[in-house]
Amino acid sequence: MQDAPAQKWSQTWDLGFVGGTPLLLLLLIVPGFIWGGAFYILPAFFAFALVPVLDAVLPLSQDTQHKEDLSPFAHQTLSFVPILYTFLFLLLFVIQIFKLDSLTGVETVLAILSFAAMGTVLTAAGHELIHKRQTLLKAIGEIPFVLFGYWHFPVAHIKNHHALVATEKDNHAPNVGDTYWHYLITSYPEAVRFSYDQIVGGQKTAKAKRLGRIRIVFYVAAPLIALVLCFQIAGWVGIAFYVCSAILSLMIAEAAFYLQHYGLGRDNDEQVTPRLIWDSYHRFSNYLIFMVPRHADHHLNWQKSYYLLRCYDDSQKLPVGYPTLVAMAFIPPLFFATMNKRVPGSAGDTAVEPSSPTQA
Repeated sequence: MQDAPAQKWSQTWDLGFVGGTPLLLLLLIVPGFIWGGAFYILPAFFAFALVPVLDAVLPLSQDTQHKEDLSPFAHQTLSFVPILYTFLFLLLFVIQIFKLDSLTGVETVLAILSFAAMGTVLTAAGHELIHKRQTLLKAIGEIPFVLFGYWHFPVAHIKNHHALVATEKDNHAPNVGDTYWHYLITSYPEAVRFSYDQIVGGQKTAKAKRLGRIRIVFYVAAPLIALVLCFQIAGWVGIAFYVCSAILSLMIAEAAFYLQHYGLGRDNDEQVTPRLIWDSYHRFSNYLIFMVPRHADHHLNWQKSYYLLRCYDDSQKLPVGYPTLVAMAFIPPLFFATMNKRVPGSAGDTAVEPSSPTQA
């Protein structure tokens, strides 16, 4: 067992990576801005090549940070990181749009891949913020989704997914054998329809319905205005960069949603437990995407700050970290070979037996 100073140092080191890794990803685009060429691939390389290696060679991250053990400064700093990430990403994106005219075709492709990686982490930052109680933080959290044409996500995520997780009505809970591609083309329109019904159809008065329609118009207009600005700055290359970066970011994010509850289901009256959620405690995957892989505790305590999420012995465990498994999701036979045998009740089931939550 660690003595108090060693434990304190370990906690500080861990919190530094929790807050610093997403910001490091953003900084890695700066060499591309300065030197161009292959340097533009650094963020994508870090997210999808280096992080899986670090996940494989480093021990799992199963320590829990306790709220009472953290200083007010630590709380404020870590709480601010998703907000800082959001605005830094937007700044870097604007800088990149202005630089597109000077890029070669190869540099543009590499920049799209890297901004897609950074955009995926942006959706994780937005996900953290839309769960906050404060209206301003919720609004900041919606920015990535609105600008990416993904306006429906905050409503569908909270009022459908969290309320109905792992039931037949949850559009983020694929069945065993559902490919990622099938999930993608079915869950997206279902989520849009659900969100529209909540914002407009679910209102009881004519005024509320009118305000709901105005809200929808804003959501649709925002990315169109952004596209016009990109065209004014960089022409058709600006539009292509914006659209491709957004689509790739959202496809990667949807692959993460796909795997979080894959093959796990419950009856409508069954209690939500960790066994309905796939968790991953691979160290740098958690650092990179605001601890989203500690997904069980997020569902059980959905307003808890990302850096306080705990581990559970009886959640379902992913065999590899998110970046690796997301890549597998794009190749269904590979994903099925890895995951289907691990789904509870399947042939070759390797699911864990129920036990108590992991305590740090």
